[in-house]
This record gives sequence, C-alpha cells and structure tokens, in this order.
Amino acid sequence: MTRIECSRLIATVALLGAVASACSTAASSERADSPRSLTIRAAEFSFSAPDTIVAGLVSLQLENDGSEMHHVQLVRINSGHTFSEFRDSAVSGHPFPSWVTPVGGPNVTSPGADTRVVVGLAEGQYAMLCLIPSPGERHGHFTKGMIRPLVVIPGNGEVGGEPGYGGRILLSDYAFNMTPALRAGRRTLRVENTASQPHEVVIMRLLPGKTLDDLSEWVKDLKGPMPAEPNGGTTEIAPGAANLLTTTFVPGDYVLVCFVMDRFDGRSHLSHGMVRQIRVD
Repeated sequence: MTRIECSRLIATVALLGAVASACSTAASSERADSPRSLTIRAAEFSFSAPDTIVAGLVSLQLENDGSEMHHVQLVRINSGHTFSEFRDSAVSGHPFPSWVTPVGGPNVTSPGADTRVVVGLAEGQYAMLCLIPSPGERHGHFTKGMIRPLVVIPGNGEVGGEPGYGGRILLSDYAFNMTPALRAGRRTLRVENTASQPHEVVIMRLLPGKTLDDLSEWVKDLKGPMPAEPNGGTTEIAPGAANLLTTTFVPGDYVLVCFVMDRFDGRSHLSHGMVRQIRVD
C-alpha cells in the first residue's frame, strides 16, 4: 500500500462524514514561559499563516476552515537549497528530497476543528504542505497549491519553555511504545522518534464493536464505512526529534498507525507492522 493510498484512507473519512471530534482543541491562555504561537488556517487549497516566526519552541495551531481533511507537514530546507526548488520537487512527485528534514506538525484535522502541536524550530528556511489528497484522487493537496514557505529568524535569547506532559510515545523501527498507560481525559504526550528513519503517528479511535482486524480489512480497498475515527497525531518527524501533542481521549479502543514510506524498501511502515492497539479506560 503506497503512502498516497494510505493518505486516501484519512481523506475518505471526510467523504464518509466521520467527525474527528476529539481532535478539536481549545487554546489555553499562554503563560510567560509558554512556547510562541503560530496559527495556520487551512482551506481548499491553501494555508494562511505568518511568513516568519522566531526560533525556539513554537506551538503550531492548525485551524481547518475548509470542507476537507487537512494537516501540516513541516520540513526544514537544508542550506544551499530554496523554497522554490523544494516546491518544484514536491509538485513533480518528490515531496521529501534528501535535502529536507521533516519536523512534524499537527496531523489530520477535520473540517471546523483545530489541532495544536508544539515543535522546536531552529533558524532557517522551512516549508509547510498538506499531503492528504481529496477523496477519489491520488495526489496530495500540495499539488493544488497547498504549500507555502516559512522563515524562522534568530531569537533574542528568550526561549519559551517546553510544556509539561503526562506520557510519551516512542517511535522505533517499527513499533510504538507508550509510557505510562493512557487514561481518559485531555492529555499532552511527547512523541519522540528514537528510530533510524522518519516516522509519524496517526491516532484513531475504533468505533464501538469494531476491531483492529476490521480496520486492517477496510484499509485494503477503502470500501464501506470506516470502522474508526481520527483522534490526533503528529506528521512525519526526523530521527532524534520530538513533538508535543495534546488531544482528548474518551474511554475506548484506539489504534496507532504510521503510514510513512520506508526509506529502505519503499513500503509503508504499516506494512512493516507499525500499528498498535491500546485500551483507554
């Protein structure tokens, strides 16, 4: 299963009318030591956001004003390359050339919802893009113009502190490890990539009476109602990096999935077994 086909799994949720209610987060009032905030508004098919942000910890809030699912994949463009060069590469079918580093960002966000993820941004050139395709299509929204630059400028030495978190999701090749066991409620989790290649996490809540096997069967042909709904996550993160994700968990069964394409054999990490079911009480 290709990354585009896996992305279609997520986009199909919008077509079927599923609502990712738990992905919607309300921004809390910032303390003096909170990360800087950057609001990104998504629509069909564009991002609206500031052109610059000061280096350090940044709280990215994606607000989906559109009618389709969207997310933000943030990448850092290595020195010696430009945003125009990256845009041309992405549109030609190569959204992850070797000279960009995936930083992460808010994963799948439903129409009318907002999602917040904290990332660390070093000075430099970045790009944000949406890899999710429209229902029935194979190419991501970035091919329709949903891609824009972001410049991270030097700070003045005042760096926001990392928010507290109540758990960790460790990404490896090819598994998810969680500590401690999750309990229902609003939770902030530190998603850490301890692997040798990039990974993401898509969190989905299984609908009542549905199982991981039901979801696995549904993925094969994307026919019929989806047996789960998105519940937050982070987009692709480079080895050694971390994002902080905040979302709400209600009691039930959840599935963690990575749809990133393997850097060694080109298969999706899902096909390598990077999927895990957990129970939240």
